[in-house]
Amino acid sequence: SSGINAEYGDTVSEYKGVETFGPLPAVLLHDKGSYVIQSLIKVSDKAELEDLFTKYYKPLIIPLSLHPVANYTVQTFLEHVMSRDAADYICSQLVPLFEDLLAESITGVVIGVIKCCHHHGLSSYNFMEVLRDAFHLPEDQTHLLFRCLLSLTTHDILVEKIESYKKPTQSGKPRRDRFEATLTGSLLLQGLFNIGEIGLLEEGICGLSEDHLVYLSCNVQSSHALQAFLTSTAVPATAKHRFIKTAVFVTSKLVITPPGSRIVEAMWSAADSDLKCAIAQALMEREQSIKDNTYGAIVWRNCNLKTFKLGVKTWEDSERKKKRKIETFEKILKSEEDKKCEEEGTKENGNVPDTASALAGKEEKEISEPLVKKKKKKKVKSVEDSILPSSKRKKGISTNG
Repeated sequence: SSGINAEYGDTVSEYKGVETFGPLPAVLLHDKGSYVIQSLIKVSDKAELEDLFTKYYKPLIIPLSLHPVANYTVQTFLEHVMSRDAADYICSQLVPLFEDLLAESITGVVIGVIKCCHHHGLSSYNFMEVLRDAFHLPEDQTHLLFRCLLSLTTHDILVEKIESYKKPTQSGKPRRDRFEATLTGSLLLQGLFNIGEIGLLEEGICGLSEDHLVYLSCNVQSSHALQAFLTSTAVPATAKHRFIKTAVFVTSKLVITPPGSRIVEAMWSAADSDLKCAIAQALMEREQSIKDNTYGAIVWRNCNLKTFKLGVKTWEDSERKKKRKIETFEKILKSEEDKKCEEEGTKENGNVPDTASALAGKEEKEISEPLVKKKKKKKVKSVEDSILPSSKRKKGISTNG
């Protein structure tokens, strides 16, 4: 404790001059001590969480959220807060700070606030508008919000970069419009897509050029954002289909790369039968090169393109059978889960007999029955009985005649 205090101080103000709203335990500022607080939050009940909120997170939510270490405890608290009023207070304090949080690359708190509002049904916050204001986007430039979030670049800087790409190089060749992607921006987009917050982002992601689609799908960081968009159950199918209609023309380029192959599989899962036929036909044109590639061969097998070569009708029948098997398996799993929930509910209501009494009954049953049951002896036939016919089997008659 003395070492922590010496390094970080007893208050936020003593740590690198950050302003504070009150005293703060040094353990929250320590890179290892903060793990203790996170574990404490995870195992706390509603009353204990309310106590933590009243003492620390209510008066110090802003400095804690902006702190490079303590912000992780805020993220954990946002995940586990049970009180709707406490969640509403925290979100009301942090939503106006989105620009500052993103400038410090503290994306986890921003995502935590959005998820917390979604979980507690706090619909009074328009996150798309808040993010648009945070990146200084004019109303007629909202299609650039996706690009601003992914690159974590404000609108004015992004426009300057786009204009610079239009100027030719010294040799006279046109410059390529580089679509920058950051890990922090990708994580933010994944969080938004997973809860269905697309709003102003749909136009940006569905309006990507083929060059940008190839770059973003093959980029390790940005590909996870596109994958979250395609796999999220909260994103409407119409938005996914808009994206696939453009991306289908570059699938043969994507399928031979590790990140791109996952995008193609995600597209396949989200597509309807017509779009699946379009994807299959696009991949069939490069059949040999795709099958010779490690990642392409995996996609070829998972999309069942071997059957597609036999004919569209045969392939559609195979897909329907596969779909029915998946649905049957899901029903079985669901029935098992429902049965388990019913059993747990019965135990909670006290309708299940006590374990001790059940064991006692079992013991009584075991005691009442003999431990070892005697086997019945079989009656062994004599030699005389086995040889003589039934008419001559008389007691005392000798077989010698």
